[in-house]
Amino acid sequence: MKRNPLLTATLVLLAFALFVTAAPSAMAAECTLRTVKGNWAFSFGGSVINPANGTLVAAAEIGVISLDGAGNASGTDTFSAGGGPGLDQTFKGTYTENPDCSGTFSLVVTPGGQTVTGSWVAS
Repeated sequence: MKRNPLLTATLVLLAFALFVTAAPSAMAAECTLRTVKGNWAFSFGGSVINPANGTLVAAAEIGVISLDGAGNASGTDTFSAGGGPGLDQTFKGTYTENPDCSGTFSLVVTPGGQTVTGSWVAS
């Protein structure tokens, strides 16, 4: 299956969102950048919409993200969609963490250079 940059960005976004909502910051009385500092493994399995034709395709992703406690994030992952071979990727960018445990992130994915942005609320 031909690699689709939008599909790649979607998977990284979903994986990071799943990671953040499961982070221990939700247990803290007040969250900070340092609350989620560390190396975290994440995985995603399910279906995504192929933007080329609007069909659902099976997808999987596994990776590691490192948060430095100062707002910088970096990581690596391998993802596959539609039964295709795994694609190794790297990403880096920034994240925020607010006292109410909500936050934002902006990551640049390589290869491709897509910027993935989003927000979360840990609960």
